Amino acid sequence: MTHKTNSCFKKKKIFSNFAKIMNNKKINWCVVGGLEDFPNSIGRDLDIIIEKEMKHTMVINIFLSILKKNKITNIIIKKNQFYGHVVIGYDSNFNYLELHINPNIIRSLFFSITTNWKHKFIKIDNYLIDPVSYAFKNYFVANKKNENFYNFYRNKKLPYWLITFYKYKIKNKDYKINFFIFFYISILFMLKNPFYFVRNLSLFLVRRYQLIVYKHSHIFFLKNKTIKKHVLNFIEKNMINYFRDTMNVDINNIYTIKKNCFSFFYTLNKKTPNTILIDTTNKKKIFKIILASLNNNTNIRI
Repeated sequence: MTHKTNSCFKKKKIFSNFAKIMNNKKINWCVVGGLEDFPNSIGRDLDIIIEKEMKHTMVINIFLSILKKNKITNIIIKKNQFYGHVVIGYDSNFNYLELHINPNIIRSLFFSITTNWKHKFIKIDNYLIDPVSYAFKNYFVANKKNENFYNFYRNKKLPYWLITFYKYKIKNKDYKINFFIFFYISILFMLKNPFYFVRNLSLFLVRRYQLIVYKHSHIFFLKNKTIKKHVLNFIEKNMINYFRDTMNVDINNIYTIKKNCFSFFYTLNKKTPNTILIDTTNKKKIFKIILASLNNNTNIRI
């Protein structure tokens, strides 16, 4: 068994155990992302929603206990007012496991979907799926491209505006929606959900301002070019699932940082109170510094 195959098997086992415990504890939950290639593999992360958001601490602790049983102690816990709660574990080989507890209402622009917990979900292995939330989250918000989705979901009673969106989307080879189709779909949503349309539009404008002033990412001060080489090599080899790319930034250019909030930001210019110093080429120490900066409230052991 290759390292990649073993890693995939381990990931599926961990998330399967998580799903079993969630079901045994009678927690109302469902998956809204990460099962596109199941049972072959779990996606980059497992996206879930829980009916009672105040139970997120219980859910986080369930996942942490499973990671601990599998001797995964390199943990990132992020509680975010915009994106929900994220728990990430790295094993000793830097294999990546992420659980993302999404907000109960999934929004994009002035569109939104609220999971109907009274409806019967689709059961795949130990996982429960709400087809409406799953379709909206993956193929509208995340803009994934998968024609198999339409064949699977078209008989699952999706909202008319959402199924119309996808019908037009798969007709185009580039999977893009032109302005007129988008406008038409917007009208359909507004007519069917006038209250949610106005509410989502208001929230969208408020959130846009909040996102501008919100500090998404840290900036790391890399002491010299040798350290830069080691740090960027470590990021690109072991943390590419978390940081989408690396970016040398001007610490005064806040717009660039906000616009690319999933990048690893670094500077070589000077140490300031707003930067985190990395002054080592040791891989474990680099990892420890980065993990400590990303965590909200957890102990980290290397």
